[in-house]
Amino acid sequence: DRIPGQVNTDVYRVLHAVVRDVAEQAVRNRPTNVFFLSDGRSTTGIRDARRIVNDIGSYARPTFAILPFDAGPGGNRYLLDLLAYTSRGQATSVDQVEDAPKALGALFGAYDKPMLMQLRLTYTNLDVEDTYPSPLPNLYADQPIVIFGRCKAGQNVTIQLEGKNPYARRALKFNAAPGAPDPALSDIAREWAKRRIHHVVSDMVRLGETAEL
Repeated sequence: DRIPGQVNTDVYRVLHAVVRDVAEQAVRNRPTNVFFLSDGRSTTGIRDARRIVNDIGSYARPTFAILPFDAGPGGNRYLLDLLAYTSRGQATSVDQVEDAPKALGALFGAYDKPMLMQLRLTYTNLDVEDTYPSPLPNLYADQPIVIFGRCKAGQNVTIQLEGKNPYARRALKFNAAPGAPDPALSDIAREWAKRRIHHVVSDMVRLGETAEL
């Protein structure tokens, strides 16, 4: 029930082969997920994170997502987070290997009921800057989408989320009134910064380093 430490691991070769085949067979009107159980650390083959993310990202599709899962300490969560972000997925990790079975069960269940794909957000009376994640992931009944952005406090606003399922396009509308910044919610700012970093790094991987980046 343990994998010996001396076994060679080639994250790039395995993931590249799987993602290539899955992306080619992905159905346009149905979400396709790759649950990638790995610590993200290679002992052989290509190990450069930028090369891995860029090559895997070349197979990105609007309905396709990579969902990495890591259990235990020492994983390359930088790589796993980037693989997830650039493919409309989300990385999940637990610190203790013993917690993996329960966490995996919850992960599979969260993506069991797809609702909408190819999502798009529009805002009324709201000045929003640097909104992440971008692009948005697909929407599932048991997996909320958390959107981080910066806006000005003030008047009532309307947020509309549009997407499609295999039968038609749908739109969900939400009304809200953003309040003044709350110092007690500083974790929101940290999460926004984390996603901005993922976005900037993913652009650097895809486009190369530029003066803007």
